[in-house]
Amino acid sequence: MTATKTDPAASLAISRVRIRAHLLSNAARSAASGNATAQHGPSHWIHVLAMLSAAVGTWVPFARLHPVRLVLCAAAAGAAVMWIRPWRWVTAAAVAASLAAAVDLLTQAQSKDNLWSTFMDFVLQKKGPTGP
Repeated sequence: MTATKTDPAASLAISRVRIRAHLLSNAARSAASGNATAQHGPSHWIHVLAMLSAAVGTWVPFARLHPVRLVLCAAAAGAAVMWIRPWRWVTAAAVAASLAAAVDLLTQAQSKDNLWSTFMDFVLQKKGPTGP
C-alpha cells in the first residue's frame, strides 16, 4: 500500500464513521443478546447518539458550502410548522390521559419506595438559624 496524503478533515470524518459503526454494532450485539442493561441502561441510547452525530456530520459540510440555503430551509421549515400548528392536534383527552399515566407512575413509585418523600424532605429541610 502506498501512503497517500489525505485531508485531515477527511481522515477525521472517516474515523468518526468507523467509530459510529463500531458503537452501532456493539449496541446491536448487546440488544440481540438480550442483555438487560442494553434495554434500560446508557448503552440503549448509544444508537440515538450515533444517529445524531451522523446527522451532524451530514449537515456540517452542507452548512459550510451553503450557509444561506441552510438558513432559508430552516426558516421555511419553521414557517411550515407555524402554519400547520401541530400542537393544536393534541386533544384535551390525550393530555388528560398522559397526565393520568404520569400521576399513576409517580404514585406507584411512591408506594414501592419512600425515596421521593425522603428526597423532598431533604430538599425542603431548613438549614441554619431561622431568626436574627
